[in-house]
Amino acid sequence: MVTFIPKENAGNVLNALHKAGAGNIGDYKNCSFQVVGEGTFMATGKAQPHIGQTNQQERVEETRAEVIFPKHLSNTVLSALKQSHPYEEVAYYLSSLENENQEVGAGMIGELVQEMEPIEFLKRLKKEMNTACIRHTIPVKNIKRVAVCGGAGSFLLQSAISQKADVFVSSDFKYHEFFDADRRIMIADIGHYESEQFTKDLILEVLKEKFTTFAIIFSKTATNPLSYL
Repeated sequence: MVTFIPKENAGNVLNALHKAGAGNIGDYKNCSFQVVGEGTFMATGKAQPHIGQTNQQERVEETRAEVIFPKHLSNTVLSALKQSHPYEEVAYYLSSLENENQEVGAGMIGELVQEMEPIEFLKRLKKEMNTACIRHTIPVKNIKRVAVCGGAGSFLLQSAISQKADVFVSSDFKYHEFFDADRRIMIADIGHYESEQFTKDLILEVLKEKFTTFAIIFSKTATNPLSYL
């Protein structure tokens, strides 16, 4: 978002935008770009200008300020802008960016409290994820750093390797894709349904928090089309 603010009010407006969630980039917050220029306008009719008089051309030293924010915060950020900006009519424009969001991805990565031998890790994984079968590559080292992606996650294998994960837990690997591990990581394919089955618990927590008057009940219908012999 780009907006134009009287120079003396720029700090207050930007503080309001930052509190609304604008200007966060990775591990940095309160980010913006500012440049000072001259704004011109003429208030007409029933306008009540913050600066100058009606029917008189005005020239004001203004700060052009730019901030970024995720799309779902648009209403919140615009509301903060209009409430904090001194002008009766606030000039701004929004542009959609195609930049990759560095904070959003399809997988997660973390570390075990204590490293485990590969077979012991697979046994625990099978139990915790309630899966009847795990297809995996040959273990190459003990397991400490674990990468996880629910559903078909083979496209993230190289990312897991670059993050120095010891194992990548996901599903739907094709036969030849297992070769891509190349003894740099262990792939543990636990099944598509099995890798996503606990997502409903996360959704339940969000719904219960956001809609406190709704009664939410899990369906008991099994939707996994696969059985294991």
